[in-house]
Amino acid sequence: MVFQDPYSSLSPRLPVGEIIGEAVREHNLVPKEEFDDYIDEVMQECGLQPFHKDRYPHEFSGGQRQRICIARALALKPEFIVCDEPVSALDVSIQAQIINLLNELQEKRGLTYLFISHDLSVVEHISDTVGVMYLGGLVETGVTDDIFSNPLHPYTKALFSAIPMPDPDLKQNRIMLEGDIPSPANPPAGCKFHTRCKECMEICKTVVPEARDMGGGHIVSCHLYDDAAGGNDKAYTSVAEKSETAMPDEDSVAAKSNADETSLRDNDNKCVPKTAECESEKVFKEARRKRKWLYVECALVMVIALFLMFNK
Repeated sequence: MVFQDPYSSLSPRLPVGEIIGEAVREHNLVPKEEFDDYIDEVMQECGLQPFHKDRYPHEFSGGQRQRICIARALALKPEFIVCDEPVSALDVSIQAQIINLLNELQEKRGLTYLFISHDLSVVEHISDTVGVMYLGGLVETGVTDDIFSNPLHPYTKALFSAIPMPDPDLKQNRIMLEGDIPSPANPPAGCKFHTRCKECMEICKTVVPEARDMGGGHIVSCHLYDDAAGGNDKAYTSVAEKSETAMPDEDSVAAKSNADETSLRDNDNKCVPKTAECESEKVFKEARRKRKWLYVECALVMVIALFLMFNK
């Protein structure tokens, strides 16, 4: 595994040779007489020199430290490596070097990477297959070119709309997501994204969407493409469309308003129970009043302490 932060993922008490070779020695991957030569070979593959073995991590730059992390993972002769945002803590020029190194090692050793990143340009450059996750679950997967050219899930579309363009004259149609991300420990029922989705339907609030293959291995988990829900062409309408089609006529609105006024006049002398909103506002005001007095008490204690200190 290659970790995100090359500064905290390396032990400051061990030399580089020991950091790379520790797991090799524990698993007896090579004979003792070949150990030093094997470590030298792995370091050279990752762009490090053999004389770096006796140096400590603080003597290296950020890019060199990440090369050490890659060499440590590579020394175990893996077929599969997890790269947890390996370039997010590096400068752009160093990022390109590390990505090129990963590509070279992949071609040379036939490696498979699970590359985790928030940088979509890096993902597009290095990945063959892309999976988009939201709140711990995959919402869309597919071939890289297919995902980037034809995103289907509303969350994927919102992500891609946030990619900055180098052309200052190009106006982007940014999709702004509203609301806060729900807690992963207590996710909402149904589709986890429905609390922030502008295309939310009633079925999204109760039923978890199934993963559907839209062709060519492009899989999406969304009720917009659900045959049972009707997708974009059938009977299921969004919440916004339902609210527009369900608007009452003017006569019914007038009759309802008259009935409400009559009900209010009849209940003028009745006690109206406090709502939860009023109760919460009362609690908030009480907490603010107590906090204010706490500040006053702290200020008085500080004044008395200063007075006693200067009168000694």
